[in-house]
Amino acid sequence: MHKFYFEFEADTSYKLGFQMGCKFSEEFKKTKDSRKQLSGPKREEYEKLLKISTKYYPEYIEEMEGYAKGAGVELFDIWQSSIDDSYFEKCSTAVMDNGNKVLHMEDGNHPTRTELCIVKRKTPQITKLELFYYNTLGGDACGVTSNGLVFTINTLHNTDQQDGIPINIFTRRISDCKNIDEVKHVFDTIHCNSGYNFNLIFFNKNRKSVKAYNVESSATDYVVSEIKTPFIHTNHYLTKLKKFEALKFNHPVNSTASIRRFEFLKNNFEDNLADSKIKKLTNEIYHHKKTDLHYYHTDARCLFDLKKGKVSIFLEREQSKGWVEYDFPEVTI
Repeated sequence: MHKFYFEFEADTSYKLGFQMGCKFSEEFKKTKDSRKQLSGPKREEYEKLLKISTKYYPEYIEEMEGYAKGAGVELFDIWQSSIDDSYFEKCSTAVMDNGNKVLHMEDGNHPTRTELCIVKRKTPQITKLELFYYNTLGGDACGVTSNGLVFTINTLHNTDQQDGIPINIFTRRISDCKNIDEVKHVFDTIHCNSGYNFNLIFFNKNRKSVKAYNVESSATDYVVSEIKTPFIHTNHYLTKLKKFEALKFNHPVNSTASIRRFEFLKNNFEDNLADSKIKKLTNEIYHHKKTDLHYYHTDARCLFDLKKGKVSIFLEREQSKGWVEYDFPEVTI
């Protein structure tokens, strides 16, 4: 088990947040101190977003209130850090074997490596095992839930921004879904201020019924596709939503790198690839050229195996541990 693996259990969102705030107080305050404190119109904008989010997702704000109390900070501090777009995440995902095997490379930038941990949290509504950043609400990286869902998130950058629920709050809501119809309902009824890519693999208690979907989104539209494996997604649009693409394809660390990572995965990953081969490929390093699958921005690597009901995780901040295996939460629906 990793040193940076933590478990929490509570009967309310507030109590869960309080436990996490107490545990991560020191780490959160480090991220808080590195962020610019907002004032004037910018703070008013964030406060407006908080009001909107409280209306639609009061349970998430209650969790944040508990976190803030436990960490000894103001609610606005955790709110700002949860929706702040100061980090340029990347991330790559490969879905194989009809959704039974999912690889996710969680990428951020240099500071985020020490802000990432593994959290298993349980409430009466849901148990979730996920990669978790200290300064977020969770649900914005990858994980597996007792609702029978493996989720991975890929950053996308779109031009059709609008007023609405912050994308990092929206991703938390999607990660709590029970089926693809619920996902569609969320997209149809809630306005989000931006877009991401969601890879969603739903499964039943014995993990025999597996349904894999990709959902690309912008602020104003979304596309749901059934995944045909092997399926690859990095950080550029693949569907009709590419008309909203905001990244410049001549930028060396933006879409160009996304396309090269996409091609690397496409050319090297197939449905029946052995775990040992997958893990070896994730360690391909091309001397910091920023074009390979695993490079100095990679925070963690996760390999979900639905047939085994286990996920293997490699945390870059604990390289000496290697790959560590964890059981999926028991499916309760």
